[in-house]
Amino acid sequence: TIPKFGCINLHPSLLPKYRGMSPQHWPIINGDKKTGITVHFIDDGVDTGDIIIQQEMEIKSDETVFQLQNRFKIVYFSIVRIAIEKIELGTNSFIKQSHLPGSYYGKLKLAHCNIDLNGSYLVAFNLIRGVTFPYFGARLGDYIIWKASKINKFSDWMNELELGIFISENNEGYIKFNDGILKLDKFAKYERKNS
Repeated sequence: TIPKFGCINLHPSLLPKYRGMSPQHWPIINGDKKTGITVHFIDDGVDTGDIIIQQEMEIKSDETVFQLQNRFKIVYFSIVRIAIEKIELGTNSFIKQSHLPGSYYGKLKLAHCNIDLNGSYLVAFNLIRGVTFPYFGARLGDYIIWKASKINKFSDWMNELELGIFISENNEGYIKFNDGILKLDKFAKYERKNS
């Protein structure tokens, strides 16, 4: 009942980094410049089986998780096909990774999506990109932020803003941090449910 050549898995990260669930979110949230796709054998561990093939991919500076996943999808078919061909050829060029130190992340949860006003605006920018549609969206106060952009040049009135979220009369949104300001390109107010 055990497959002759073993079982394989396609994992959207460059193992041994980002083992576990939601591996496409965390590189964006953490501000990584690159990620990739790994096809590996399944063993008793969590994403620790021998690596058959990997493809590295750059993370673009303003790319969202949804955009990254769409680029991944283009590669999935071909990388799995190449991995199967390598197995059929009986090559022993697989990379042992079970002993390699890596990183493990669990499933993305709503609690991970809260913006920290005491942190950097760049950290918040990456968080927004990493948790946007079709996922939870970043949260601050009574707002869900789906898309934001960095402001490089402040208007005089922006310098007067206090830390936090500001929504103007014409429904333009901004978040001010100690080290910068984000313009909210897409956001919505939501009603908190009483628990």
